[in-house]
Amino acid sequence: MKLGQFIKAVAVLVLFISSWVAILPANVLLSKAFLLESRGIYHDGTGVNVARVHLGLFIAAIGVVMAAFLTYFVCLVILSSVYGYLLHKAIGKGPATIKRSSVTFGLWYVFDRIWFMTRMIGSGLLRGTIFYTWLYKFCGGDIGENNFFEGSDVRLPFMLTTGDNVVVEAGAKLEMVVIKKNGDVTVDELVVGDGTVIGPNTHIGLGAKIGASCMIKSLSLVQRGRKIPDATIIEGHEVTDLNQTEECEMKQFVEDQVVASLGWHLASLVISFIPVVISILVSVLVIFLVTLFPHTIVLLVALYPICMTIGHIFVAICMLPLRSLLVGGRASPGWEKVNSRSFLRRQLATSLYHSSLNILDGTVGHSFHFRGKNLLQKQLHTST
Repeated sequence: MKLGQFIKAVAVLVLFISSWVAILPANVLLSKAFLLESRGIYHDGTGVNVARVHLGLFIAAIGVVMAAFLTYFVCLVILSSVYGYLLHKAIGKGPATIKRSSVTFGLWYVFDRIWFMTRMIGSGLLRGTIFYTWLYKFCGGDIGENNFFEGSDVRLPFMLTTGDNVVVEAGAKLEMVVIKKNGDVTVDELVVGDGTVIGPNTHIGLGAKIGASCMIKSLSLVQRGRKIPDATIIEGHEVTDLNQTEECEMKQFVEDQVVASLGWHLASLVISFIPVVISILVSVLVIFLVTLFPHTIVLLVALYPICMTIGHIFVAICMLPLRSLLVGGRASPGWEKVNSRSFLRRQLATSLYHSSLNILDGTVGHSFHFRGKNLLQKQLHTST
């Protein structure tokens, strides 16, 4: 066996052991859910109230599963931080090449897989909130104040340096790892200056240095190793001086806005989970009805998809007034400071909209939604 193959085999073994350690506390919590049935016995004047037992069991089991999931995520974050710290010490901050036959390659292999799971779960839970940037900070990233990451592809968080008020929109890829044809891995630092906006579906190449107050527009490319001066707009491959465009006037619209407090961010995060919570409660209600009327279990099981579809449509309808309340009716274009109160309200309204669509996905309500949307657009086009 070659040295490179041996190191990768050891890395895979370490990865399995680390994954087992991360999921062990969650499994302990899940095992408690199976004990709830034996302990959750309630008596009334006539005997055991079976429906009440099952309802309590379902609610408790859901709580335990959620706690187990969060525990698993916390364990992954801790492991990512530990392996990231060791890897950072091994390769340093500057450009480096990790040989496939080196121990550092095995360490990178383990970290890359653990961090992938961490950022996927973290993106689903925290994306678009200030807490998502905290995840990068905890894993070694040199992240400035008041950053906003809507969804970024970063494989080495400790190689990312950002200034204050940086925005990275959904689908942006910040390249810090390049795998060569011979299996070696090249890594380099990526620097983003203060007040820079990286648009959706952009690609920032390995080792790029982006100055302050820059704007990388959607679907643009910043080549590897390129240095972008301050106040520059990148659109595709074209370079424009920001001071010669309308975007240079945006600061006067947001200079009076202040960043929202931590309480606003926490409330926004909690409210964003309302569609999921309501959907879970609908599922609990349907299962509770099955246990309440055991003689109609065949009918209820047959009607379960219909009941869930009605529940999903109910969730989407409940989100309509909440979204209107957040944006004050119909949303209007304008400039907003990152993480200000008005910015959080718009982001939360958008998050609730997409959550409603995801819940409706695969149901009849999803088709009705887009048909109604298309009809409304045709009417607006006709009226104008």
